[in-house]
Amino acid sequence: SAYYQPAWVFAYDTRFDPMVIAQAATHETGHTLGLQHDGTATQDYYAGTAGWGPIMGSSRTRALSQFSIGEYAGANNHEDDFAIMQSNGLPLRPDDHGSSITAADMLGAETSYDVSGVIGTRLDSDVFAIRLPCVSTLEVSATGIGAQSALDLKLEVLTAAGTVVQSSSPTSSYGGSPPTSDGMDAQVSIPTATGDYYLRVDGVGNGSPAGSGWSDYGSLGQYRLTATGCPALPVAPIPVPTPTPTPTPIPDPIDPPTDPPAPTPVPTKPGAPVIRTGSSGTQGGTVSAVARWAAPTNMGATPITNYRVRAQKLDSSNRVTRTYGSSYQQPAARSLTMKLTKGRYVFSVTAYNSVGTSPWSHTSHGVYAR
Repeated sequence: SAYYQPAWVFAYDTRFDPMVIAQAATHETGHTLGLQHDGTATQDYYAGTAGWGPIMGSSRTRALSQFSIGEYAGANNHEDDFAIMQSNGLPLRPDDHGSSITAADMLGAETSYDVSGVIGTRLDSDVFAIRLPCVSTLEVSATGIGAQSALDLKLEVLTAAGTVVQSSSPTSSYGGSPPTSDGMDAQVSIPTATGDYYLRVDGVGNGSPAGSGWSDYGSLGQYRLTATGCPALPVAPIPVPTPTPTPTPIPDPIDPPTDPPAPTPVPTKPGAPVIRTGSSGTQGGTVSAVARWAAPTNMGATPITNYRVRAQKLDSSNRVTRTYGSSYQQPAARSLTMKLTKGRYVFSVTAYNSVGTSPWSHTSHGVYAR
């Protein structure tokens, strides 16, 4: 790929749509990471179908542009774009949310929900658990970044047993000039909802990639998930009964009075874990650093179910330049060796229980991934 480095993209005409400039920049960056052109036997640059085109072809007039593995009709290039980019030094973004009911992000009971995430591979899906201690209409929406989003979204609402309560994956369409895609977002509405639900977000395809559609290979990217919860209910005042005189009890010398039983504590979200001193990686091995922590002093009256570690890369001015998230760690875990790119990092940790997620811990002292 040395021939293509550095890559230059010039927006020399103010009439260019930003979408065209963005596609050109992505195409040329693909070359610097080892990607070749997507074409056919008769076209060096395949323009795509009516609504879809490969980024490494010539997709600037298409509503949807995605990286490709050569599934379209007549493809002369079947290279795995994402695998090649990884092999040339560009790692995948860390998985940011649990992908199953058992590893779901516990959001607990709230008046509303608003979270963001990334679908990073065609096998990735993100699952969130919510609790409705009321009966209300549950409105859930998953939205991408807007026009020309590469992520075709599917949204499912599940029970704890994995039964689909409702699902949404609208048929995608396109139109306009420059063209924009429609039907990439997903929404569901469940009347009289109550109890525990799991919200699953996934990237999907549309029709046949060998025809006029696309597969889930390049259906990746950022999304925002919002949902309604239970409205805040006013707390009714507790009536104060009129005291009535009672006779003074005579102590029983045989059976002295006992204290009443302590009330059962109400489970809450846990407090933040306690961050410990981390360690720099070992020279000459896999580039990594070690995070350490202790359990929260306040468990929320219910056991911890998972931990997650956040590694933040710092520049010479101690500004955060990149953030990496770990996978879910077992409740007994107290350290994690994270594979990272070389540099200086600080760690923080969050804890989960059946009610929800703790605040992030304080950040650790700086360590070096090496």
